[in-house]
Amino acid sequence: MRPATRIRDRAIRRCGELLKQIEPAKNQYDATARAVTGHSSRYDAASQAGMSPRQAKQAIRVANVPAEEFERLA
Repeated sequence: MRPATRIRDRAIRRCGELLKQIEPAKNQYDATARAVTGHSSRYDAASQAGMSPRQAKQAIRVANVPAEEFERLA
């Protein structure tokens, strides 16, 4: 596999790992709760980082793959 592809795959995985550290929104439609707590959802954080919702979901899915299996496939 080309080195650039491996670097990209690891970057996607790392993005997913970082997004997983953010607690998911309990009610994404309740803007008042978000204003009171000051917390943003994973997808708000991904959007602020310039990621589309599809990219954020993909990154989280890649991060959910066990490390040994990811390394074997990468």
